[in-house]
Amino acid sequence: MQIAISNRVCPDCPPANFVRLCADSKADGFVVYTTHGLQDVGPWGAWIRQPADARAALEQAGVRLLALHAGGIDATSGGAAALHTRTAAAIDAAKAVGCGLILLGQSEHHSNAPHARATAVVLEALTPLLERALDAGVRISLGLGGSIRNSGDLWNVHDALNSPAAGVWSDTLAGTIALDPPTIALKRLARNLDLVALSDATSIGQSGMRHTTLGAGEMNQSLTIELLRGLNYKGLLVVDYPTTASGDLPDLAQLFGQSVAWIRGELAKAVVPLTAYKGDKYAPKYPSRAAAPAKNPA
Repeated sequence: MQIAISNRVCPDCPPANFVRLCADSKADGFVVYTTHGLQDVGPWGAWIRQPADARAALEQAGVRLLALHAGGIDATSGGAAALHTRTAAAIDAAKAVGCGLILLGQSEHHSNAPHARATAVVLEALTPLLERALDAGVRISLGLGGSIRNSGDLWNVHDALNSPAAGVWSDTLAGTIALDPPTIALKRLARNLDLVALSDATSIGQSGMRHTTLGAGEMNQSLTIELLRGLNYKGLLVVDYPTTASGDLPDLAQLFGQSVAWIRGELAKAVVPLTAYKGDKYAPKYPSRAAAPAKNPA
């Protein structure tokens, strides 16, 4: 597993400063989070538009851009066209800076639209881009947000895409608030999971919720990492606190350094095998199109 830092906790931090903080924390890389796609990427806009300089700076710092967020999934009228445009731009930008993962979804934004509508929007917007993503060496990863309210909805939307260019990502704190904790969501999504966002808090889901450093709150992220290791997860672990994080968090240098050290400590523990696994309850109901046997020419 690789460890990354999300810029969401400090979206206005200059890229050079943020990259240095990530390098000092001994993280493997970082995630650039946006609200409405690359047109709303704050100080990172100029950085992404100069990919040669960006790649040189990352090589010098010894860290990588491991994921690029491209906004939420809007299931309202016109949402498919906007999602298509944002994702196409993100594929090109990710390829240019050497990033292999695009994230879609905003777990803090909700919609009353049925998740079937989100499935239709995703299919219309992303199906034409799947080959383009594969050719670019970029994977498109879907997350919660809008009418995708839990890991069951997310599994269904991803299954409809049915492509090796598509995966899923999980925000553990947002899922817990939505009554879809990691012990349910991660096992359901494990087969296609690209990224797991980690944070911690007390009074979770209540008006007095306060964010804490990893391991100091009520999330039991130690169990989350134990579960992921038992599932043989090989993706990203991302330290991801929201811009509106409230609580007694240390300054960024301490927060990043303590978080990366805590995760590495958890990863150094002995693996506990998950002996109770009895098959994938959410396995595809129909054969995959990609796996369908060839017809007999005779």
